[in-house]
Amino acid sequence: MLLQRPLEAAIEFAKRQGFHAFEVWADHPHAHPDETPADMRPRLRKALADFAAMSMHGPLGNASLASINPGIWRESLRQHLAAVELASEIGATVLVTHPGDLRTAGRTTRGSTGRRPISRPSSGAHQVSRPVSTPGTAR
Repeated sequence: MLLQRPLEAAIEFAKRQGFHAFEVWADHPHAHPDETPADMRPRLRKALADFAAMSMHGPLGNASLASINPGIWRESLRQHLAAVELASEIGATVLVTHPGDLRTAGRTTRGSTGRRPISRPSSGAHQVSRPVSTPGTAR
């Protein structure tokens, strides 16, 4: 419902309805990092400041961090890093991401062919979950 409205109209609607939290999509149609101008970012931060909690959802459309295609992976990483910067600039404290589909010659994460159980996270996996604030930008 809110994705069917321009972002600033969705924010105002959520405020009028008494929402306590809001999630901005770093993708179309709301705030793709490549298409959210620098002068709009402080306006968004101000408009979103009234929410008790605010998160950003990372890029989805074809931005797969699990891609085995090096070009797609590099572009996906670039877009996700741009979303981290945008999230920080507009005051988000959480960035939601989905890695995408992992497809190789022998396995896939979809369907029953080649499914394998998920193993334990690597020793550094706990370091991935970090707040999206940098010194001087925390709310």
